[in-house]
Amino acid sequence: MSNKLKIGLFVPQGWRLDLPPDLPPAEQWSLIVKVAKRAEELGFDSLWVFDHFHTVPQPLKGRSVFEAWTTLTALAAVTNKIRLGTLVTCVLYRYPTVLAKIVANVDVISNGRVEFGIGACWYENEFRGYGIPFPKPADRIKALE
Repeated sequence: MSNKLKIGLFVPQGWRLDLPPDLPPAEQWSLIVKVAKRAEELGFDSLWVFDHFHTVPQPLKGRSVFEAWTTLTALAAVTNKIRLGTLVTCVLYRYPTVLAKIVANVDVISNGRVEFGIGACWYENEFRGYGIPFPKPADRIKALE
């Protein structure tokens, strides 16, 4: 085990209103790529994204939010050594075997750089907004098994 302190960086992706709203989505994506490449140049150990589909606490019209796993896939293609992960992946947004396939593909594309964390999910507005059933807390925890 290494005693070296490791430092990661969240890339802007819109969930926390961290992308300039006056930029079109393609330019917002360019900004995300620029941040990721610069983080790698500066020696950050990892890049992180949130697994959310719209802004918090509710969707805001005209605000982009880049989906976590497609974002990580694209970042894998434009970076070389920095590790890539979600904080955290909601296990209920995607069918488990589909999620496993997605993560495995990103790990291959990134040459083994994926950090995979899962969580029981909490953001009821997002579930409802995307037509995903929102189970009771005990059932969400059980889904982690």
